[in-house]
Amino acid sequence: MRYRKLELLLLSVGLLGILISILSALINGAHLGELLGQALFVPVLFFALHYGRRAGYAAAVGSALLYLMINTRTLGEIDLSMGDGRLVVLQALAFGIVGIIGGELAMRIKYVVAHVTDDGLIDTRTKVFSHEYIERLVEKLLAGYDRQGTGFSVLFLELRWPEEPTDNARSKQISRIADVLRSTVRLVDEVGYLRDGRFCLILPDTSADGAAVVCSRVRKTYSKMKQYARLTADLHEEILSLPDDELLIKEILLPNTSIRVTA
Repeated sequence: MRYRKLELLLLSVGLLGILISILSALINGAHLGELLGQALFVPVLFFALHYGRRAGYAAAVGSALLYLMINTRTLGEIDLSMGDGRLVVLQALAFGIVGIIGGELAMRIKYVVAHVTDDGLIDTRTKVFSHEYIERLVEKLLAGYDRQGTGFSVLFLELRWPEEPTDNARSKQISRIADVLRSTVRLVDEVGYLRDGRFCLILPDTSADGAAVVCSRVRKTYSKMKQYARLTADLHEEILSLPDDELLIKEILLPNTSIRVTA
């Protein structure tokens, strides 16, 4: 199951729960601030499922602040009691749980589902997607580009070692780097480990400029991790995007596929 389908399923279930909560609040005569507070779970849930726990956290903070402003105005004629204060705090905590924990769980579910569906989809050492899965995904994305013109970008990350580590040290570092990449990109992006030892990030609906932003974010995050996670490898990045690099993408990831020459 591709993550977009899983995301749609989780989002549908979450929205149904939010709708039921709003209807229940309406029946019980809740005030406008409380109703809007329930509705504010929608952007938190979306950002958590689509972009991951960091974006979910940012959306949770924004929703909590907006909820506080709404309730201050709605209850402005009444001094906020300790009970009201506790409700605001609990609502903010609920936003945080949905944003942070929801994003983290969605990421873990994504890889667990892939592993259960087909062992060949996951690379056993890095716990990210295998070369075989990346090949299948690129074939689907190229077919989508042919039919609908939906573009995507690919970010290759080559590991360069100043000093050659032992096999055990190399495996540990590669596993840590995979964790860094999974936590840095959006949940709709796919992280793979290729047979040649490079990491490959598939970025759907992303232009070359957007991929450059992702590359910069990965570089900064990795640079911070190197300082305390005992990572010695340097990253060398290469960005390929449609339509300019279609032939090169196929040459690298689909070498056994006949290359279509576009006019």
